[in-house]
Amino acid sequence: MKQVTSTLLHRIDSLLGQIVQGYRSVLVLGIELVLIVAANLSAFALRFDANIPVSYDRIMWRYLPGIVLVFGSSLWVFGIQRGLWRYVGLHDLGRIFLAALVGAAAFYGLCHMALRWAEYPRSIIILTGLLTGLYLAGIRVMVRWFREWIRIIEPTARRALIVGAGHAGELLVRDMLSDGGYNCRPVGFVDDDPIKRRMKIHGISVVGTIDDIKKVAEALEVHEIIVAIPSASTMVKQKILAASAGCTAPIKTLPDVKQLLHDPVSLQQVRPMSLDDLLQREPIQTDRQELYPLISGKTLLVTGAGGSIGSELCRQIARYNPQSLVLFERYENALHSLMLELKGAFPAVTIFPVIGDVTVPDRVSEVFQRARPDIVFHAAALRRHQPAIATAMDRIRELKVTGASTQVIDDIYRAIKPVSIDNGVMEQSSKAAVVPVMFKWSDVGSWGSLDEVAEKNKAGNVVIGRVVDLESTRSIVYADRRVVATIGLQDMVVVDTPDATLVCPKARAQDVKKIVDILKQQQAPEHLEHLTVQRPWGSYTVLEEGPGFKVKRVTVNPGGRLSLQLHRQRSEHWVVIAGTARVTRGVEIFDLQVGQSTAIPMKTQHRLENPGKEIVHIIEVQNGPYLGEDDIVRFKDDYGRAKN
Repeated sequence: MKQVTSTLLHRIDSLLGQIVQGYRSVLVLGIELVLIVAANLSAFALRFDANIPVSYDRIMWRYLPGIVLVFGSSLWVFGIQRGLWRYVGLHDLGRIFLAALVGAAAFYGLCHMALRWAEYPRSIIILTGLLTGLYLAGIRVMVRWFREWIRIIEPTARRALIVGAGHAGELLVRDMLSDGGYNCRPVGFVDDDPIKRRMKIHGISVVGTIDDIKKVAEALEVHEIIVAIPSASTMVKQKILAASAGCTAPIKTLPDVKQLLHDPVSLQQVRPMSLDDLLQREPIQTDRQELYPLISGKTLLVTGAGGSIGSELCRQIARYNPQSLVLFERYENALHSLMLELKGAFPAVTIFPVIGDVTVPDRVSEVFQRARPDIVFHAAALRRHQPAIATAMDRIRELKVTGASTQVIDDIYRAIKPVSIDNGVMEQSSKAAVVPVMFKWSDVGSWGSLDEVAEKNKAGNVVIGRVVDLESTRSIVYADRRVVATIGLQDMVVVDTPDATLVCPKARAQDVKKIVDILKQQQAPEHLEHLTVQRPWGSYTVLEEGPGFKVKRVTVNPGGRLSLQLHRQRSEHWVVIAGTARVTRGVEIFDLQVGQSTAIPMKTQHRLENPGKEIVHIIEVQNGPYLGEDDIVRFKDDYGRAKN
């Protein structure tokens, strides 16, 4: 019965939407004028207790056109008719009441001061203004409530439990309720703030604390748990995961605060919680008072400015108002990109881009004589301390530009001698001092050491992901995607990933390095590449392969699209299993729904994209004599990988 009611309401909503879409301006204008008339008639009825004298009845009808004209003009001037009712907020309601009161003031001035129509009651003008604002605001609130109520009672929507009843959680719930395309509805909040206990946000109750996640998730039958605390520390995230142990619902999270500064909170930004969220370090706060006099008003030079470390150094230095900043970099593209970024973000800082190599003494001497820097940040240390690695990376970069096969590039990469960082990591420098201190050190690069820093449940277990446990103690269980069930383990490590599964005693967790060495000697494919490969537009997972064929599951994120490309030695067949895919095949452009398929012949230009708001999943079957990833010719690409 509930599903029938929901379907009927959706059809009514869709029908009304189609009608409004074609005649929106006329309908909105008509409704507003009718509500102004209703407000004026209601004002007379309230003034005279619904028993309007004959003399005032004539006055009411005589001046009604003037009321409609003045109040309607006020609403038009304030642009009330242009607001979308489904997104009405406090700002819109304030403008509606302001427009109604301005209309009342305008009619009073016209009636009693300009035209001297003293017979029209002043109280009626005030009541008409208040009731006009009330009616116009009320109908908009009712429309928004109706649309959000439909989302709440939708029986097929995924039920989501929101962890965090703060600003991000409120924005996330608002996005869910206002956009039905996500097919997801919130059913409850959990938050540790006692003030918010049993409160409601957009009609959704705060039903417990973080420690209650498992109990609440089971009671509300949730399909997913979304952590809406972008500023949460690593310890808080570990607490959330520990409280979620045993839940079959997947745990997802919003990006951190830095990423949300560029994009508003929405359901599109929600992603699965990964191990990186648990192992990230807390941010280090720099002492601005000490650094400002050191840098402000001086000339600074940064070598290797285009690299990841050098570019971040430049961004941080520019915040302290140096007189000039010299960017010393050998790669023109990276240098140009950084220069444009810094000039846009810090227009008061003079930026000098310089192309050069720190291994060429004459060029370095020339730059120092011209720039005369007060302080030098040497970020180009790789070329100085590891010249073999730097040379190999230069060769790989050249081969990438010329379009060499991936096999040649892989051979060069494997020939680079590994540099062990098992015992500690430190940037090499010829001018470094070591100060002995006593402090706690945790090598969180190993599973055994994770036991020292991660939060444990009552049985002493570290449980991460979708784990169902029965009577295990002092164990570490990590489930990346699948449900992992454990029974009666003691001091064990169980790690399940899409590529491999590790099961070992906790005391021998470090021996996983020996397993890696064995896989390397066997040249096992699991050592060389992951089953799931991330791409800028989404990912692909190899499901099966053999002589002449390969089967993949391809996911394309909302708004993402692959390059316009062709393959010389293989054909492909695509079957959509979730979402709506837009396909370009030769000169054709068409959409495929769930269950539909298409064939891409060999040497045919094609492109796959996702025009919707849900992730597109397709099954791709490749056939041909060669199925390597380098059999691709790109013509257009959103990520700068096309050759022409």
